[in-house]
Amino acid sequence: MKWRKFILSGLLIMGAAIVAVPFCYQIYGRIRTNQLISEFESHINQAQSDIRDPPGDIMETEEEGFSVGEILEPPAGAIGMIKIQSIAIEYPIMEGEGKAQLSHSVGHLPDTAGIGELGNCVLAGHRGSRYGPIFKHLDQVKAGDEVLVTDLGGIVHSYRVKEAFVTAPNDISVKRQDGKEELTLVTCESKGTMRLIIRCLPDQEVQ
Repeated sequence: MKWRKFILSGLLIMGAAIVAVPFCYQIYGRIRTNQLISEFESHINQAQSDIRDPPGDIMETEEEGFSVGEILEPPAGAIGMIKIQSIAIEYPIMEGEGKAQLSHSVGHLPDTAGIGELGNCVLAGHRGSRYGPIFKHLDQVKAGDEVLVTDLGGIVHSYRVKEAFVTAPNDISVKRQDGKEELTLVTCESKGTMRLIIRCLPDQEVQ
């Protein structure tokens, strides 16, 4: 009888561990995401403080033709923030689209326009991962929904969803650059075999 109780106890512990693992990943993911957000916000606060009261060496550098923004060191992690209130998304943006970037944040594709710059800024995110939802509910956005993206200077760029469509993973037109400011959000569709594309335009251009 004792061995049966021992086996039963072991099975119960194993079952509890299996159930707990996904929650542990979610908790870790949320902690890491919040850390990136906190670091980014601290950088913005410091940048704005330096602009209001710049140190002497920055003032001297400005006289040589450099701006304050060029002197401020960007954080090692996030380069921006994205917020879509209609689907409760608020995530840091990191440079790149590798595992290190997309596990806890949204990634900026390096060969596309920067945040708020002229051209097509493309941001990619998982359709949910074990670390968090990320772009899990991106398919629920509607035309006209607001998308806010904050850059390293603390400037908030406002966009509106223009259209949504599904395309093949190798469709390079998604990253096209035509000199006009736009924002493209990319995530997986149909179990990773396709891509969901959300095209956004600056707020004032949406009709």
